[in-house]
Amino acid sequence: MIQHDYITLKLMNGDTLITVLIDEDDHRFVVMYPIQMKTVGISMNGTSKETMAGTPWCSFTDHKVFQIWKSDVIMIKPLNDSTIDYYKRLVDLSEIEEELEDIDDDYLDDYYAGSETLH
Repeated sequence: MIQHDYITLKLMNGDTLITVLIDEDDHRFVVMYPIQMKTVGISMNGTSKETMAGTPWCSFTDHKVFQIWKSDVIMIKPLNDSTIDYYKRLVDLSEIEEELEDIDDDYLDDYYAGSETLH
């Protein structure tokens, strides 16, 4: 199993992601199951409020691993415990753990060699 960290990324385009960082090099981060956080307006008892909601960052693909250029990132920080818990509720935790078991350096070498679309 590969080492991983739960992180938040703020991208140049304004997207805020919570995700699992599984690798990085000088030019890119490799993340798994990125969730985009959005501010959503709600009305409760006649009062308007805002809350955060998470949605898959790229919901039009079955791919779970993405490369993000470091030049597109303006901030990266570790997630706090409550946000990690929220993230684990959004993403099937057993699936993450299973995927992480399968990912090793050979997988990452093949992934980089395949050079899937960079975001």
